[in-house]
Amino acid sequence: MTVEPGRLLAGRYRVEDLLSDRTGVRSWRAVDEVLRRSVAVDILAADAPRAAALVDAARRSAVVADSRFLRVLDASKENGDVYVVREWARGESLDLVLRDGPLTHRRAAWVVREIAEAIGVAHRAGIFHWRLVPENIIVTETGAVRIVGLATAAAMQGLTYAEPEAEDVRGLGRLLYATLVTKWPGGPDCALPPAPTEHGRLMLPRQVRAGVPRPLDDVCDRILGDPPRHHAPSLRTVDEVAAALADAAGLSSEVADPEATEIGGMTAARIPAHGFQQFTGGTSGDAPAGPPPALLPVPAGPPPTNRAGPPPRVTAQIPVTPAGPPPGAHHAAPPNGDQRRSNTWLIIALVVLVAAVIAFLIGFNLTGGDNSEPKDELQQQQNQAPQPIKIASVAAWDPYGEGGENDDDAALAIDGDRATSWKTMSYYNRADFGGLKPGLGLVVDLGEPRDVSSVRVDVGSGGTDFEVRVAPGATDEPPGNPDDFQTQGTAEGATGNTDVELDRAVTTRYVLVWLTKLPPSDGDFRGQVREVSVRG
Repeated sequence: MTVEPGRLLAGRYRVEDLLSDRTGVRSWRAVDEVLRRSVAVDILAADAPRAAALVDAARRSAVVADSRFLRVLDASKENGDVYVVREWARGESLDLVLRDGPLTHRRAAWVVREIAEAIGVAHRAGIFHWRLVPENIIVTETGAVRIVGLATAAAMQGLTYAEPEAEDVRGLGRLLYATLVTKWPGGPDCALPPAPTEHGRLMLPRQVRAGVPRPLDDVCDRILGDPPRHHAPSLRTVDEVAAALADAAGLSSEVADPEATEIGGMTAARIPAHGFQQFTGGTSGDAPAGPPPALLPVPAGPPPTNRAGPPPRVTAQIPVTPAGPPPGAHHAAPPNGDQRRSNTWLIIALVVLVAAVIAFLIGFNLTGGDNSEPKDELQQQQNQAPQPIKIASVAAWDPYGEGGENDDDAALAIDGDRATSWKTMSYYNRADFGGLKPGLGLVVDLGEPRDVSSVRVDVGSGGTDFEVRVAPGATDEPPGNPDDFQTQGTAEGATGNTDVELDRAVTTRYVLVWLTKLPPSDGDFRGQVREVSVRG
């Protein structure tokens, strides 16, 4: 291989930093000069025995759609080399994370369950990993788990197994063991020290480290025990492993990360809390007890310059205090002059009332009592009222991220069920996505250009800042840059349903709900969108 820093692959991937060089495969960090983002590139000689298998594995793995995998972006042959391009993730591999010690038991269970659920998606597509080692698990800067090398890591090692699913199940057991005690219980090579054995049998995690909960100890044994102790049934599928971990650690399906833990200098995620209510004098299930809060905070002075477009029009009821003397004032009889002035105003009011009645009767006679025209006008006004626009589809959009955020759940924001929602990942320390990005959101496709006059967004509880933006004109594709959308309104501290009214109807096909600040959630920050509706 003649690859050196600066080489350009496929006319777009410029090689920059060598990451590793092992078993004939060199891994590099490169820059995609088209999209201006980092990517990882694995390169080996085209005449290497494993070259064809690597390209085949890369192409097969690319069909698996789960954001927990670092996806394959490209695979080809060029100038005597075979290369595979995949997504880049900022973070640390799990073996480096474990140098600081084992994970807490609930976080260990959560991490391995995340991996198990992602591997289950791959298995249902007929794809296997076969090399689940800590070096192939990335803990990102936001605490998320990303899996490297689906099918390709094994292809680069020339690995095959007669029972493909069973090998991935054993890999999950090894990872769980490692996260609990920082020892590696055999199998593929790993940077961690080997796990101890007793009389030729692997010691249980509880025997290696005090405090490991017995339920997680049992999960390890049901995967790695040969046979499991106490006649316990073996776990044979990744779905069984995921369910057993959830039961053992008390993880519900809503848990996105169970504990705040410092991992490799990065704050790990925690359990998230898995709306803007217009006050009309009633109550809502989302509204707190007591007097209604202000609908939107009104800042002093002009709005911030970085939020283009008008703010949403919000109507608040203003309590009216009856005029009269303050409490406790003495009611003395008015002087005679005041009484005369009161009588004069009373006479004037009676004259005005009589004149109004006469004018009404004259008008009624002139029209012959026909009030069909006002009815027509009322009907016309009703016809001109904003009407719901059917949404064709919706997609999660994270142009500053590493593969999207819960993309598969985006459709929950338009399913008509407020009990379901699309959620962001968890972010730490700051509500503005931990300072990592200016925003992310949902792109709503109306199917064709429509006149849009208002957008309603239900963001749940907690207080969320967001903007409503639209794609300019009648474009058939949404813009690739959020700044190319036109901001039509903003909301700050929104909870529940928030209506953003446009100053005037705008013709567009794509509406962007752009979250800019997330509500707090058990020590971190996480946003959601329960429902989006558009009117025109």
